[in-house]
Amino acid sequence: MATGAIARAEERRLSRLTLPRPNWMVILALIPAVIIVGLLVLVAWTSVRENVTSNALTLRHYANLYTDPFAYTAFLNTIGFTVVMLFVALAVGVPIAWLVERTDLGGKSAIVTVMMLSILIPGFFTAMGWLFLAHPRIGMLNQITTLWAYGSLDERVERRRALFQNAEWNAYLNKARPLLTTQETRILVPAPFFQERLAAIASLGRAS
Repeated sequence: MATGAIARAEERRLSRLTLPRPNWMVILALIPAVIIVGLLVLVAWTSVRENVTSNALTLRHYANLYTDPFAYTAFLNTIGFTVVMLFVALAVGVPIAWLVERTDLGGKSAIVTVMMLSILIPGFFTAMGWLFLAHPRIGMLNQITTLWAYGSLDERVERRRALFQNAEWNAYLNKARPLLTTQETRILVPAPFFQERLAAIASLGRAS
C-alpha cells in the first residue's frame, strides 16, 4: 500500500508539471540573431557564385582577395581603426559608467537605455550603414549634385548645344565619364519665393 501511495503521489506531482513559460527577452534577442545568420549565409553563398546572373560556383573571388595588396592595406587600416576606437570608447564609456553607478546623476535610465540600444543593434547593420554611406561606388558621400539655372527650357536647349561645341568641355567629359557610374537629371520648377533669386543667378550665368 505504501508503494501504491507513493506512486499515486508521484503521478499527481507529474500531472501538475507544466511547460516553462517562454522568455520573451530571449525570443526578442533571437530575432536579430536569425536575421544576421541569414544575411551571413546569403553573403557566403554570393561570394562563391561566379556572378549574380550565374549559379556556377567558384573560389576565384577569394583568390583575388587574398592576392590583392590593397586587401592587406585595408586589414591594417581596420586594425588601426579598431585600436583607436577602443581607446575612444574607454575614454567615453568609463566616465559615463562611473557617473551612472557612483553618483546621483539625473537621467540614469535614459543613459542606460541608449547604451543598451548600442549593444542590441547588430554590428552587421552598422557595417552595412557605413557601406551605404561611404562606399566608393554606392556611398552617399561619393555623389555630386550640380545645379544649372535657366530662364526657360528653350534656353537650356540652346546653352547645352553651345556647351557641347566647346572643345574644353568635351575634353573634360572624356576624362570625367569613366569616373561616373550613374547620372540622374531632374528638371526642377522653383518655388515662388525663390524665383527672383533664381533669375538673378541665371542672369549671372548668361553674363559669364
